[in-house]
Amino acid sequence: LQPADRYKFRVPSLRNVELTPPYMHDGYNGSLQEVLQFYNDGSQPRHPEITDDKLHETLRDPLGLTDAEMFAIVEFMKALTDPGIGLDPFLLAVPDRVPSGLTPIIGLGDPGSGIR
Repeated sequence: LQPADRYKFRVPSLRNVELTPPYMHDGYNGSLQEVLQFYNDGSQPRHPEITDDKLHETLRDPLGLTDAEMFAIVEFMKALTDPGIGLDPFLLAVPDRVPSGLTPIIGLGDPGSGIR
């Protein structure tokens, strides 16, 4: 890693990954289960111009996960889903004050102030 390359790349968050199908760069997999099965089987190239020697061995080799392990991984990824508007409206409301006695800054200021 070169110092000039720091912060050029970001790993995408898994938050709400359940809500963003289809998956993979080409949308080939329609569910998280399909993605996990793809890697568990040892991701085989689908494009005729991609040969095994062009894939890193860690992508070619099957993961060897059991059905129970794959289920647990998918359930973990689903647990990262933000229920958003499914929450009780009380939990989404900004209180007038908090236990410390300070006024919450969320919602204060005009839209252009940068304070919300």
